[in-house]
Amino acid sequence: MSSALLTEAAFIALIPAGALLYLILDRYATPRVPVSVFDERNLLIAFVAGIPGGLPLALLFLVYEGSLASLDLVSATAYLLLFLAVATLGRTILLKIQRFGGKEGKLRAAPFYALAFGCGSAVTIMLATADSALPGTNQLYGFPALMLLSIDLVLLESWAGIRFARRKDTNFRIFAIAGIEALGLVAAAPLFIGIQYVQFGALFLLLALTAYLVHSEDLHTLRPLVTSRRKGDVESPYQRTDTS
Repeated sequence: MSSALLTEAAFIALIPAGALLYLILDRYATPRVPVSVFDERNLLIAFVAGIPGGLPLALLFLVYEGSLASLDLVSATAYLLLFLAVATLGRTILLKIQRFGGKEGKLRAAPFYALAFGCGSAVTIMLATADSALPGTNQLYGFPALMLLSIDLVLLESWAGIRFARRKDTNFRIFAIAGIEALGLVAAAPLFIGIQYVQFGALFLLLALTAYLVHSEDLHTLRPLVTSRRKGDVESPYQRTDTS
């Protein structure tokens, strides 16, 4: 692959993830708030961990799109289900680590770390996808579609991470996360099958859905952490050096 195409693939993969992290996290870190709601170092570690953590997902996504391209829908379905299982396992492992999940998985800043991990995973998935797709794609047609897919995957994996971090809630439903994630992979199908114009419609619909879901989690999961802080909640997760 030429250096120009590699740069283009990196741009497609990194820009949406970086933009989302900035747009969401800036409101929860100093100087926007007196004390950052999360530990910036742990957040960076979670993001970096998501990059190699996304390697098995990237491999499964490549095989999934290859099955779609050859219209092998049975294999595509199998790889989709395997993708969901591996993604769930990755989030579970992350939040089992005390630094990111706390004792008994109750660290209140955990949704931020799960979000960063999801962004890192999405970067790896899209870097592999763009790397394989760009050389044989009409650039005027392929670049916008891949960029749109990148935004969708970043939003999807970030939302899934935030939502999964609430697994201790009584109303938590792991199959709801898997269902939305499966819907996201299905929405990408027209892109790899080669159904022109339909692919953009499906990706825009997925964009609207995932943007709404991330915004909802921002309002109902992330923002209350700042509110409770202002009310005098001095739980240790808000302290930068405490990982319990």
